[in-house]
Amino acid sequence: MRGDVAALETIFAEVFIYTNPTAEVLDKQQQIAALSSGGFKLTGAKSNDVRVRIYGETA
Repeated sequence: MRGDVAALETIFAEVFIYTNPTAEVLDKQQQIAALSSGGFKLTGAKSNDVRVRIYGETA
């Protein structure tokens, strides 16, 4: 999945929020733009402080 922005478009929810190491908060489109620019390369991820939303019987 490295560099596969199309896959991230599908995986990231529309309400996706990411806080980077410098405490900047990015939404889905901002994060994908950052990854697409080539200035930031995603090689792995670790989730902390995960918040799950419930939609009917789906989370």
